[in-house]
Amino acid sequence: MCSERIAYSDGRKSLPPADVKWLVQIYLLRHGIAENSTPDSDRALTAEGREKLRRVLARGRDADVAPSLILSSPYRRAIETAEIAGVLLPSNA
Repeated sequence: MCSERIAYSDGRKSLPPADVKWLVQIYLLRHGIAENSTPDSDRALTAEGREKLRRVLARGRDADVAPSLILSSPYRRAIETAEIAGVLLPSNA
């Protein structure tokens, strides 16, 4: 049985039902700062964007964020963000 409490948007907290063996956690991560160029799908992360992203991911790692799967849009900046997250965050797969 899962012993973690569920936090609801209204502030309530409760234990999950006894038959729940695991809970799904979904993390959304916006891409880092990207170049101002066109076409939009080819915009790469800037050096500043990579550095800020690394700081955000370090906080995630410190908070025990360990994704089992990382999904990304096909845009270059999103793929680069996902690749960096895959390197810096531990895997829960």
